[in-house]
Amino acid sequence: MDLLDPDLDLEAPAVSDEDWQRVVNFNKALDAEQIQLCARCKVRWFNMRLRENAAPENIGMRVVFWDGQIVQKIFRRRAAAADAIIAAVRAPPVPEGLPSQ
Repeated sequence: MDLLDPDLDLEAPAVSDEDWQRVVNFNKALDAEQIQLCARCKVRWFNMRLRENAAPENIGMRVVFWDGQIVQKIFRRRAAAADAIIAAVRAPPVPEGLPSQ
């Protein structure tokens, strides 16, 4: 049984010049990328869109988004509670003849 392809040239380079240039370009592009770390969730990845010029620093935008969602829920609950209190305060006066509480 012959395992080698009869058309295979063992003297030729394994990678063509064009393919080697692709490998070199890929390595250069990879060197330009930097792994970033989110200070809050400790995730390490590329291009995390960290907030570097705002406090708190080095927080990923995904964390900022989820924090914003949580804050919005809190404000909605507080607004609903405030509306209930205001409605209770603005209750109409008790008509005469009815016992007041």
